[in-house]
Amino acid sequence: MAYISAGIQKFVHPQTIYALVLAHREFVVVWAIAWDIMLVLRFGWVGLGFSVLYETTKGFVFGERFLAEALIVYPIVYLVGLVGNKRTRLDSIVVGVSTWFVVFSREPYIPLALLLLILLYNRTSIAIFLLLSLGTIFIHSPGDYFFNVVTVNTMLVSSANVLQSLAYPILIFSAEAGIFFALSKSVL
Repeated sequence: MAYISAGIQKFVHPQTIYALVLAHREFVVVWAIAWDIMLVLRFGWVGLGFSVLYETTKGFVFGERFLAEALIVYPIVYLVGLVGNKRTRLDSIVVGVSTWFVVFSREPYIPLALLLLILLYNRTSIAIFLLLSLGTIFIHSPGDYFFNVVTVNTMLVSSANVLQSLAYPILIFSAEAGIFFALSKSVL
């Protein structure tokens, strides 16, 4: 995401924070339009249905923001749409690039992206994915990359009470929920 942001700043040259945010939001709009067109051309009515449904509801899940979570939706939908369908040579290229983009944008989606890559097995797709992945790894310091991705995330996850966060739907009804929940219960 940092490289995309740097590219936007280099291309647009925003003079204010407002212009910077606007340029990033415009990028998200162009990204969405390009992927929606690609999905409609590739999958027809199903692609149009997804585009209409997602574009009208994505504001509720911060899909219009410049976040990796907002940008990887389209490549994942494209990959899922290809499962069980006949693929073209262009699809092989898009599968490799999309898998790489998802893997290096959001770590939690790595298992899904790799599963879809395996389901859509094609030598060209895997070669493109491996080539882009190796290129990405070699332009960064492997030690720094490992530190940023694994060590920092491990510290954050280990400091959080993961079990408590998973049990939150149950804990909210307990006394530990705090004064806010107690007040909301009394109002109801």
